[in-house]
Amino acid sequence: MSAAGASGRPKLEGMSADWGAVREQARHLIITSLDAVVAAEGSGIRLVLDTALTGPMGLVAEVSEFCAHGVEKIFHLESGPPPPGTGHLVYFIRAELSSARAVAVQLAASSADATCSVRLGQPSAQRATLYFVPRRSLLCEKLLEEAGVYGRVAVRECQLHLFPLDNDILSLERPCFRALYLDGDHSALYSVAASILQLEQLYDPIPAIRGKGACAQQVARLVKQMRQLDSARARPPTRRDAPDGARRCRRIGRMLLLDRVCDMVTPLLTELTYEGLVHSVFGIRHGHVDLDPSVLGLSSTRLVKRELNSSDALYAQIRNRNFGDLGPLLRKLSHDVSEGYEERHTAHTVYQIRDFMRKLSKLQSTHKSLSMHVHLAQRIQLYTSAADFHARISAEQEALANAGATFDGEAALEDAIGRGAPLSSVLRLACLFSVLGNGFKEKKLAALHSELVAQYGYAAVALTLSALHKVGLLRRADARSSWPALRKALDLVADDVHEVQGFEQPTDMSYFYSGYCPLSTRIIGWMIAPTHWSTREEALRPLPGPLFWADEPPA
Repeated sequence: MSAAGASGRPKLEGMSADWGAVREQARHLIITSLDAVVAAEGSGIRLVLDTALTGPMGLVAEVSEFCAHGVEKIFHLESGPPPPGTGHLVYFIRAELSSARAVAVQLAASSADATCSVRLGQPSAQRATLYFVPRRSLLCEKLLEEAGVYGRVAVRECQLHLFPLDNDILSLERPCFRALYLDGDHSALYSVAASILQLEQLYDPIPAIRGKGACAQQVARLVKQMRQLDSARARPPTRRDAPDGARRCRRIGRMLLLDRVCDMVTPLLTELTYEGLVHSVFGIRHGHVDLDPSVLGLSSTRLVKRELNSSDALYAQIRNRNFGDLGPLLRKLSHDVSEGYEERHTAHTVYQIRDFMRKLSKLQSTHKSLSMHVHLAQRIQLYTSAADFHARISAEQEALANAGATFDGEAALEDAIGRGAPLSSVLRLACLFSVLGNGFKEKKLAALHSELVAQYGYAAVALTLSALHKVGLLRRADARSSWPALRKALDLVADDVHEVQGFEQPTDMSYFYSGYCPLSTRIIGWMIAPTHWSTREEALRPLPGPLFWADEPPA
């Protein structure tokens, strides 16, 4: 399938860190990889992208840039025959067995076609080039060898670790919770450490690295070892292999490494900001959302792609607002746009007309963006006004205040199962109760299992329940809950939430979850406080893993 591409890259402006340097470094890696193939093969390129990489790579390089460096056409990786064309085949894939298997199928099909071509006196099939992102995988290479196609592919790696999703977010775009905590595959930790070294190439060594958790500590050790290895090779660990445009960056003073398991409460809660609800209802991927045309009042039959990042000035203003505050804000913005258009009636002189025309482009852009967000908000309101949504929010709030499921919370969970709510939604609520209460009593856990199997079927839930037990999200209670102590020590639940007026920015993190302050953000606040990290050890003891620091010695 041919991969369509739009720009839609965030501007990466207006923040203290220049993430544009990170994007430029990633773009440089992609372009030099393509140029190396063109130089070696002397032909154009048929570029085949792993579907897991199409979005992230689109964040750092535009289609026009690929074409300017030898790419004739871009395809998504699919299991089947290779894409049509005569250019040299170049694959960019994640080091996953499923992706390697799809490459093997394509190359095997290409070999079969080549055999027929040789019999007809035509040239035989060319070799292909395979880039693993970000590292080569022995298991994947072994799979290619067993499939009999390893001799036809030049295997390389493109060390793309970080992708700038927005002006304040860098991501590896590599889901690794399952690998780390269910499969026991810790290879992702190397990528995290390598990404930190890449940042240090741009921003100089980070003087203070602090963290909590076993995986976080392992990453810190890997960073130290990589620095020592660079030093032993007489290679400075800073600004190595960075493109010219990425060399003038501000320094990073401190870094916090935090295991996901230290805060499993926050991702299990229902997000109440506008951006969070857009993601819950429509799904945001790589700064874009794919919408049914009917949502926007359009008559098209194809999904409509819309950009959702800080490049949209209106979205940047409203994305973090609690959805309950959004209606008055959109009405005010609509009034402001209407007043802006009305200024045309008061523009009589040449200078007044000139001033209005200068504003017109911005007005039209705001109008278009406002129209989209009003349509999205209307659809979200149908979701948030439902009785079951309010019952779920009440159950979550009570669980936060009472360290686990209350009578009403259990009733909300049973009701969700009884009406066949999406299994993922039901399991999130059950896992929230389990995490906050340190598990379920044995009889209640058994009853929950029976209800889930009866409603959704054994095949749908058996493996999922087993996995949730293994990672500790659903378990039998074996000790008292540590949540009350954490809630008090970190001040996680507020009785009163400060109201935000107009475009005023929230000052308390509890605003975003209507009373709950995300645990991980409290830890970040502690990290940047003047008090030394070691003084937080007692308060954070209930969280899994060690507390560590690699900076100034304790006072």
